[in-house]
Amino acid sequence: MSMLKFESFKGINNQARGTELTPADLGTATNVDVSNAGRLQRRQGYTVQNACCHANLFEAPGYLLATDAQHALVAIWPDGQRATVHPGMGAGRIWYARLPDGRVAFSNGLQCGITDGRTGSEWGARKPDSVGVAVAAQGSLAPGKYRWAVTHVRRADGLESGGVTSDVQEVAHGGLALMGLPEREGFDTQVYLTQPGGEQFFLVGRAAGGQLRITAPAGLGAARTLDLDAPPAGILLAEWNGRALLAVGSMLLASLPTMPEQFDLTRDYRQFGAAITLVQPVGNGIFVGTTEALHFLAGETWDTLRMSTPMTGPVALGSGVAVDGRFVRIGDGNAEGECMLALVDGVITAGLPSGQAVPLSEGRYRTEAQEVSAAFRLQGRMPQYMAQVLR
Repeated sequence: MSMLKFESFKGINNQARGTELTPADLGTATNVDVSNAGRLQRRQGYTVQNACCHANLFEAPGYLLATDAQHALVAIWPDGQRATVHPGMGAGRIWYARLPDGRVAFSNGLQCGITDGRTGSEWGARKPDSVGVAVAAQGSLAPGKYRWAVTHVRRADGLESGGVTSDVQEVAHGGLALMGLPEREGFDTQVYLTQPGGEQFFLVGRAAGGQLRITAPAGLGAARTLDLDAPPAGILLAEWNGRALLAVGSMLLASLPTMPEQFDLTRDYRQFGAAITLVQPVGNGIFVGTTEALHFLAGETWDTLRMSTPMTGPVALGSGVAVDGRFVRIGDGNAEGECMLALVDGVITAGLPSGQAVPLSEGRYRTEAQEVSAAFRLQGRMPQYMAQVLR
């Protein structure tokens, strides 16, 4: 049987007509690897580890995350143990991010959570849904106008939610009896009160059975989380300089520094002109792709980020991956530092730590893919950018 042989191989070229291909070009190639020396070899096979259908694979620290045939998100450990992280994530795509504390955040755009590989919980603590009602009581509060606020505190780790605040309540007899305070399994209900006519809230105690009687001035410490929120269920999760990042439509959101479960949605966000399709941190900033262009946010702190637009054209959803610059060929040399690869306007493009974007396959390879599942790996010392087309 005759075999195709190359003296030298320059790569795939799907931009030239078949009659224009040189003896060193291929229009397409399936299940082959290309060495750094330009040699072709059959791609290695695989070994079946589990016959059950799995999807949404993610290599977490020490374990593997995946959805099973029932769409449950499970953690699979090297010894074969499995832990159910979420019972029903649906059949859609799941986005992941490793957080600085070792846990992994996950979201499918409709529901989200966080896991250590053994258990799963909601990502952040949701605000209470009501503040209850108040009736007059006897006590030593000074007469005046007061407001109270309610938060939830997760018993497992002490994480406190944002708060909801009441309307102004007139106190004439020295006390307030709060009833119908929101209760939630696994959480304590914490109550704060202002000074008469004041704006700042101070802790007065924790409710029991949905009730709390306030008869003395608040003085146990100021509220710290009233303006914070749990993250919404977004996509394109990432970690950057101690902050968790996620995208919701055309908005990029960031958590508080070193607090990946607490977000200030009124302040820590960036609005873009089109739907976000890529969030990829690099050494000196964050590349953000949209359906219209590739942008770069340069800087080391959220408040000082400066935006530029190194390339125009749609960025394929999910195409961004981190890559060591040593494996990115730029001209006659290699890039340096933490870089990224993505599909910008159909072309494989390198994003450099400086914010520069370099189209690597322009004139040779282009794809019409709108969404991919991408990864970078070294296979036998060969750097490979892989992108499975989803649509």
